[in-house]
Amino acid sequence: MWQTVKQQIQQWGTVLLIAPSIAGLVILGSNAGLFRMLEWASQDQLFRLRPKESVDER
Repeated sequence: MWQTVKQQIQQWGTVLLIAPSIAGLVILGSNAGLFRMLEWASQDQLFRLRPKESVDER
């Protein structure tokens, strides 16, 4: 049983180290506001790409 667990940890050890590290960096960057300008620019671009709204004939 423990041999199997040890083998799985050795096999997936790199992934178990890298994935939480990247997730933590993204969370820290988001909280620090590092992605804010990119988010604003992408949202602005999406608003520009929307089709024009037709005139409401009420």
